[in-house]
Amino acid sequence: MKNGKRDVEELLKPERPKLLLKRIFAFLIDVLIINLILIYPFRKLLEKYTDITNISFNFDFFILVLVICLITLFYFAVFEYYFEQTFGKLIFKLKVSSRREKPKFIQTIIRNLSKISIVILIIDCVYLLNRKGQRVLEKISNTRVMKDE
Repeated sequence: MKNGKRDVEELLKPERPKLLLKRIFAFLIDVLIINLILIYPFRKLLEKYTDITNISFNFDFFILVLVICLITLFYFAVFEYYFEQTFGKLIFKLKVSSRREKPKFIQTIIRNLSKISIVILIIDCVYLLNRKGQRVLEKISNTRVMKDE
């Protein structure tokens, strides 16, 4: 019974919802940056390939989407590896940590794999509501987001 009480107390901590909200807004800022730097310059090309009247598999479109996904992954991974935070996390005073303080590069790649697909990201984030406040890939990569003091 004590363990159940601890779980409820953990969920009701006032900083948990604040941290979650900060994480959401930090992610939205990062998505905005990625859209401005990466998606916006390729918008005409993307519109050409996503035209509803021209639904056919195109290898060029596949390569373009793959490159955008890889650059997105590396945006998050490189900034979290070198600075322990992205621009969004910097604004909201959050940082990524692991048990050994600074995450290894492979940890930052693993923790951000879900950011290349909205479906995978949603599935990954559902787990975020657990008592430790970690996404699935954060748990696998042994990392977590915390306040930057």
